[in-house]
Amino acid sequence: PTNQPNPSATNKPNALSDLGKIINIVATGVTDVIAPPKGPGVIELAQTIDKNVWTAVGANAWNYFQPDVGVDSSTGLPSAGLGWPFFTDWDLGVYIQAVIDAQKLHLIDETGDWGSNARLDKVLTFLETRELNNYGYPFWFYNATDGKNYPAHSDLATAPVDGADTGRLFVALNNLRVF
Repeated sequence: PTNQPNPSATNKPNALSDLGKIINIVATGVTDVIAPPKGPGVIELAQTIDKNVWTAVGANAWNYFQPDVGVDSSTGLPSAGLGWPFFTDWDLGVYIQAVIDAQKLHLIDETGDWGSNARLDKVLTFLETRELNNYGYPFWFYNATDGKNYPAHSDLATAPVDGADTGRLFVALNNLRVF
């Protein structure tokens, strides 16, 4: 008798595996049409990751906080995401910290209509005058276009205050105090 190789799973056609490969090819083709792959970014192109690279990354990120992009130009309040003009205390904390960092990196000046002083003054004025819930705490969501409570989401809150959001805002306000 001669040794005959035993049939194994790797030698047999696997319809499920082949179907998975076909689906992957089709899905990749569709996503490439919808959102074509981007070229290399700042970090990928850098020969050395240094201060200049990180400054370029920061400048790119700061583009989100331009008026009528991620910040409402009439109120000076930030949005939590593009096309979604609502924000929480967490988002305010992120914005305050971003303004501080942008000034430190010389991405914005201290003065001017959209300098750090004007931006921070708008946020602080909002914090001093905003509506509070029945417990005297901030609502969960506010509308960046008018600074008012956004009840469609705020009414879903299961606690009188969101400790994580408030904590992030407090950290940013302390950093502002130190700054």
